Amino acid sequence: MHTDRRFIRPAATAAILGLALTTGVFAAPVTLDLTPAAAAVEQAATIDFTRTGSITIHKRAGDDTETRADGTEMDGVPGEPLDGVEYKLTLVQGYKTSADVAKGQRMTLEEAQAATGGAVSTGTTGPGGVVTFDNLPLGRYLVEEVSAPAGHVPGGPFLVSVPMTAPERTGWNYDVHVYPKNTVNAAEKAVVDAGKHTGDEITYTITSDIPTPAEGGLAKYEIVDDYDENMVTVDPATITAALDDGTALTPGEHFTAEAGADGKVTVAFTAAGLTKLSEKADARVVTTIPATVLAIDGGETVAEGEGTGGVVVPNTAQVIANEGGGSADGVTETNTVETFFGKLLVEKTNDAGEALDGAKFELYDCANKDELGDKISVAGQDTWTTVDGQASINALHVTDYADDAPAGPAKYCLVEVEAPEGYELLAEPVEVEFTREALGASEGEGSADDAVTLVKKITNVGTTQPSLPLTGGMGIGILAALGALIIGAGVWLAKRNGTKA
Repeated sequence: MHTDRRFIRPAATAAILGLALTTGVFAAPVTLDLTPAAAAVEQAATIDFTRTGSITIHKRAGDDTETRADGTEMDGVPGEPLDGVEYKLTLVQGYKTSADVAKGQRMTLEEAQAATGGAVSTGTTGPGGVVTFDNLPLGRYLVEEVSAPAGHVPGGPFLVSVPMTAPERTGWNYDVHVYPKNTVNAAEKAVVDAGKHTGDEITYTITSDIPTPAEGGLAKYEIVDDYDENMVTVDPATITAALDDGTALTPGEHFTAEAGADGKVTVAFTAAGLTKLSEKADARVVTTIPATVLAIDGGETVAEGEGTGGVVVPNTAQVIANEGGGSADGVTETNTVETFFGKLLVEKTNDAGEALDGAKFELYDCANKDELGDKISVAGQDTWTTVDGQASINALHVTDYADDAPAGPAKYCLVEVEAPEGYELLAEPVEVEFTREALGASEGEGSADDAVTLVKKITNVGTTQPSLPLTGGMGIGILAALGALIIGAGVWLAKRNGTKA
């Protein structure tokens, strides 16, 4: 019995080894590839026209690399999986004979795009950036990207054959895997608005990527800036564009700028501009849009009582790009930048609460009342005089938020340069906390009926000048006359007494 066992073990081992060699399991000693793609690669030299196939799209975001797909499922493909990309497949040449295959393989992209009447399938990439089109009739397919998520430029159309020659070039792959890429088209918005008031110019800057152009160059590149027409106005003639590598772009030659009636301005690149961008795809486009601040007469008010007030001026831009080659437009939206403005209402009264007219003020940037900065001009005006006890300054930039970021500490200071008649000048500047919180306050001295206006109440004291008569005035004249009368009376009495004697 022991001898029989020793004989059976080697025999069984040999049988298993022989089976492995004949089935080819040891061709891949590390991993056993049982994916559908691998199973669908047949070593037959001719196509089985009775079969169906599939196309699996693995969508990636990122720049192109030297890695090339071979139609099979691959590991470690560069780029981030991209969900939410919609695709359309159109059968442009069915494969029923070898002649059909030869015709489909020779078909150009332009011919495929002109073809009509073929079967159409649509699908959207899901988790992992994958979408599979199953049970496809054999043939040549036009693959088109219908739309891409925001911030990505759709890739151009391409052709896929089902089946296609397997990587070993000795068989056919009926389940084809493709790895198209989308260019990530980032764009950022910035604003320079610190210390800018009505009549001043704030500057919006959009810095945006250039997508990798298809053969033949970019087909479209536009920047659409959406501004608040209630608070700013844009002159298209002042818009400039350049590349961040120092390349100049000329208005009219490389781009045009037009303002619409809906608060949008469009910067569109011409054919010459698209050529320039295609040549400089590694650079970024820098578009500068100056905007003049208007007085507050509308705009989006920040609600009172929420801790912030004033009028907020939001600004967002879109970059619309098409890499060419028949691809769809891609839309990239920038971040939103915000600027805040408010009104300052000065209320001038006396101790009895009566309104005082004729008080003239200047306004300064300041850290405090003892450290005045620059004198402020608003819409060309640098002094304000009370009428019916009030003077309004419209519109001032808030002091706690500038260039789209929290700022401060900073204040405004009112300096009275002329007092109402019969009243004393203020002895020192008056500090004004012109913050979003102060504008939005629902209680306190600075509260107003809206969340846009900050009220500053200032009281003047009546004149403290002595009530003595002025030199040369009526009081002196009367005294002189009385003196003359006394002297005259003395002379008369003296004469009279002399006559009697």
